[in-house]
Amino acid sequence: MDVVTGLLAAKGIQEVGSYVKELFSNDNSDFNAILSGLVQPDSANNVNEEELFASLVTERISKLSGTEAAAEYQELLESEKAKLQRPDGVVSYETAANNTLKALVDKGTLTSEEADKIHAQAFEAA
Repeated sequence: MDVVTGLLAAKGIQEVGSYVKELFSNDNSDFNAILSGLVQPDSANNVNEEELFASLVTERISKLSGTEAAAEYQELLESEKAKLQRPDGVVSYETAANNTLKALVDKGTLTSEEADKIHAQAFEAA
């Protein structure tokens, strides 16, 4: 069992949210509520690591560039997920998130440096 999978299987989304909140900031925002709104655990309360990563990108964009940029990311992410969905329904959330970050840089919503920082923080946390 790898460390991340073990952590996610053994702990509920609330514990993951608390851990990620510690990594990201010491503010009083309710990170558990944000994370719960973005990531849907399965029936065993497990969270897909790639889905968690894509959701953490949303949170980082919101904190660093504002809610409008985060909403734009979410809209582009949904479109990218639809493009990448395989016939069996599986989506690579990591690829979709990376493609969406690149699109935001291309549009000028984020700088390359901001996108790299957001990616690194979300990847580390996920």
